[in-house]
Amino acid sequence: MAVLREFYRVLKSGELSLHYVFITGIARFGHTNLFSALNNLVDISWDDRYATLCGFTWEDVECFLAPHLTRIQADWPESRDLRARVYAQCNGYRFSQNTEVPTVCNPYTLTSCLRDLMERPETRPDRHQDWPRHWAESGTPRFLIDLLHQDRRALSVPCALEQFPPPPVYSLQRPNAAMLMLQTGYYTLQGAGRDLRLDYPNREVQLTFAESLLASCDLMYSSRLMQDLYGALAASDESGFQRHLTTYLYNMPYDHLQSEHSYTLVMQALCLLLNTDSQAERHNWAGRSDLTVFLPDRIYVFELKYNDTLLAAEAQRDQRNYGWELASRGVLLYEFHLNFVRDPGTREPPRIACSLRKLDFAAEATARPSSCRAF
Repeated sequence: MAVLREFYRVLKSGELSLHYVFITGIARFGHTNLFSALNNLVDISWDDRYATLCGFTWEDVECFLAPHLTRIQADWPESRDLRARVYAQCNGYRFSQNTEVPTVCNPYTLTSCLRDLMERPETRPDRHQDWPRHWAESGTPRFLIDLLHQDRRALSVPCALEQFPPPPVYSLQRPNAAMLMLQTGYYTLQGAGRDLRLDYPNREVQLTFAESLLASCDLMYSSRLMQDLYGALAASDESGFQRHLTTYLYNMPYDHLQSEHSYTLVMQALCLLLNTDSQAERHNWAGRSDLTVFLPDRIYVFELKYNDTLLAAEAQRDQRNYGWELASRGVLLYEFHLNFVRDPGTREPPRIACSLRKLDFAAEATARPSSCRAF
């Protein structure tokens, strides 16, 4: 902090000779006296007028990078939907609550991706291979990954933004994980007004973040296994999902999985890699479910336990009615209970006990006695 303070003091002393100084960084921390040496800054982080200052809008891409996209398509016949896929991979950052302000692409990752697609044909993805990704090369703060091992609620995207502009992180001793995710580029603004929320900006960031979480647990990404896990979920194949998940966890050192929290973190990261819309700690009227996973035609409400019982997981779901708020969506609803069992005091191998049940809230409401009375 002393180095930064001295740097700001030099700028302040030469302010008569300086015009239009622009200072940027991955995160903004408010510390006592840190900015006292330079107290005439104007924060433009969330000013609509500058919302597209540091990135390519999609209009910029179509205008200035169109020749490169055309060249890639000419040399890669399978890339008929190239523009849509590049958009989903690289676009999505928003620096305003105004939905009319365009989103932007990270210039470094966009240009690096296009360079790879042009010059390195072996990096061109097919339906089962991921796209070139360079986002993490620009800096992945290790302290953020460590923080998320302690507070998995920061993974509960999309999550509502309580105030705008978002507050800075005032203390490194008591950091706000969601605000750190926003300031370091893992989250961006989505929605507007009362629906303003935080979410991942694009597929590249989502996958990079999930891989960083798993790598910190000594678990590596496996595209084949992700396909198997997704296929089992899409078909509501309980035994198949249990088998593939067991195979995956056997790649992980046992001392990294010793709590319900750690298993929930791994499950959330896996769901991100499956490219599903998932949410940890989803709130409803009665409480918070461990994990909710949204597929196009079905939704899974997960209840996770560690060295407990499936009966305990089922009872908690039944008592709290997790998933009831999703009953009106017109898709299949399932409750998925997982109990991760590993007892170092026995010679029994670790295992996953699971049960899958279809949710029918109309039947549940009919079966339960009513507590209402007429006056």
